Amino acid sequence: MCSRTLAGTSLGSGKTDDVSNYQRQSCPSDAGGRARAGQYSLVFCTADELMAGTAQWPLARLALVWNKLPGRKPVARFENRRIAVDRLWRAVQHIGQQLAGKATRSRKQSTGARQNRAELIIGMLREPNGATLHELMAATAWQAHSVRGFLSRKVSRDLGLPVRSFRRDGERVYALTLPDATRSDL
Repeated sequence: MCSRTLAGTSLGSGKTDDVSNYQRQSCPSDAGGRARAGQYSLVFCTADELMAGTAQWPLARLALVWNKLPGRKPVARFENRRIAVDRLWRAVQHIGQQLAGKATRSRKQSTGARQNRAELIIGMLREPNGATLHELMAATAWQAHSVRGFLSRKVSRDLGLPVRSFRRDGERVYALTLPDATRSDL
């Protein structure tokens, strides 16, 4: 669904614009639960719909809407309606893209399927052949000294897991050495 919404107010005469092709939605009520008199929103999908929906608005109202958009430099007035609607359309599209990006990021973060680096390293160390220093560096995007420090401090000291270090084919390999009785528990 491609809807954009602009909030507006009624015309000075107390009447709202007569635009039958566009959906108007009530604005939020005030603290007492009463609807704010003379306010509505205009829902649109294209710049042409925005132009038609705001055709009866004075240019001052378009400037007021522009000045309420986040991150926009306030203006006193617009030169003409076409410039005002073009600028509003581009700004609303930019805000919509930012909101879509935030929603995508939050969905990725909320899945919970991602392992943290500690779980990743411990899982690699539990493998029968262990893990080389270069494999651990590639998996975590850490430098060698960070991997070694993590193994020394977090895994050996804080978690109390016995880490065995040895060389295989000229490469440093790390593995967890667990007694056979507890190997199935992990």
